Amino acid sequence: MSPRIRPATARDLETVAAIHVRAWREAYAGLIPEPAATGLSCAERAAMRRSRLQGTAAGRGIWLGLDAAGVPVSFLACGARRPDGPDAAAEIHVLSVLARARGQGLGRALMASAARFLPAEGFASLGLWVLVPNLRAIAFYRRLGAVPGPTRRFAIGPVMLAETAMLWPDLTALAGSL
Repeated sequence: MSPRIRPATARDLETVAAIHVRAWREAYAGLIPEPAATGLSCAERAAMRRSRLQGTAAGRGIWLGLDAAGVPVSFLACGARRPDGPDAAAEIHVLSVLARARGQGLGRALMASAARFLPAEGFASLGLWVLVPNLRAIAFYRRLGAVPGPTRRFAIGPVMLAETAMLWPDLTALAGSL
């Protein structure tokens, strides 16, 4: 069965936030210090997405990936590069897949949604930040044609972490790899 993807709506805010927080904790447990791994909150993540989903067309750069039962288990949010984003016109703001849903093609299907959406919005290049210890994600993006960019350090509370940019200087390369 092929992955099922649908646009997110304002009604999905809590679901998106819960997936983000749970997937973050699953992905980074044991890889980064505990305060950073557990420091995200669903309320904070929902507030971040609220402005993105409200006042825009449904699914405007945010998609949910569903399991075989139709339950959301992953999501992707993308759009214009944020001020602190990687050196590209567009940015994947977040791609989260729950551990139980990995290996089902949802990440690839969500990236395909972004690869169709972003050029239609006038973006020619794409980037994202990924935490350095997340070798699984780095390998995934490399398989999709991304090239590593610069690394930077940032803080989550008292914990300093490093992340590296993964870049598609030409979005057609991403579309061709999917």
